[in-house]
Amino acid sequence: MKRLAAAVLSLALMFSASCAQSTGGTAGHGGAPDPATDEQNAPEQTKPAETELISVVTPLNDKRAGRIANIRIACETLQGKVLLPGEEFSFNESVGRRTMERGFKKAVIFRDNEKENEVGGGICQVSSALYKAAKDAGLTVTERHGHQLPVDYVPKGDDATVYYGELDLKFVNSADCPIRMDFHLGEDELTVTLTGIEA
Repeated sequence: MKRLAAAVLSLALMFSASCAQSTGGTAGHGGAPDPATDEQNAPEQTKPAETELISVVTPLNDKRAGRIANIRIACETLQGKVLLPGEEFSFNESVGRRTMERGFKKAVIFRDNEKENEVGGGICQVSSALYKAAKDAGLTVTERHGHQLPVDYVPKGDDATVYYGELDLKFVNSADCPIRMDFHLGEDELTVTLTGIEA
């Protein structure tokens, strides 16, 4: 009887230990996976290397509300756009048609050597800053038009006027890596930055 009792006790202890392991009752043995351990063992994901190619800062000399609103919409539309090697960028295709339904306002444009108010006026400061950045970064400019009248936010020859359906700014990413465009509209300045991205 004593041997039988000892055998029963031994089986009971073995069964209890087995249940504890299967339910995670014994730390570090079986049970649910440890998230912290999984994170430590997970392979590291390498972030793409980024190199700033050029940053162009232009002053906001004309801060009338309609003009600033148009510049802001254009910047928000283009922000973070990535141009792949060999890909051509079109300002008009990327920004789209300038309409009041999209929030664009009337502001000054140049037409026939005169100043007029038209929806979308002012976004040429965005296209001009972007043109100067692309040119200074050594990208291939395929279309660019100068203003009929002088502008006060970039040097002469660094401006690029745009008019939907007629005048566009286009350039090709002639670098060997993707390029990201970043736009920052501050209180007194508009900054355009081109950054090269390498895997």
